[in-house]
Amino acid sequence: MPTYCLEMRSTQHWDDVRYRSYTTSEKRAERFRTVPVIPFTDSGHRIVPSVREHSGRRLPNIWLLDDHVRPHLNAPVERRESYADVVRERDRLRAEMAASRAHSHS
Repeated sequence: MPTYCLEMRSTQHWDDVRYRSYTTSEKRAERFRTVPVIPFTDSGHRIVPSVREHSGRRLPNIWLLDDHVRPHLNAPVERRESYADVVRERDRLRAEMAASRAHSHS
């Protein structure tokens, strides 16, 4: 099972790490990739999420941007509609429209 290193890094100085944690969850690593970038308007540089597989000695966790990162890691994953859900909704709407037409013609 791979270990992932999750970091928020500066694009100006890649060694400038503002957040670091480790996980073995592939889902958590994928969610981390969606954490919004933090722009610096004066310089044009940004703090960006970085995910990589990790091996070897772990570096210390860094929690400077924990308030920015945590809500995105703990947010519920949006459920995608399945084809069956779409067909079921289409059929329900068609039945409502047919009932409405039948009622208005009576």
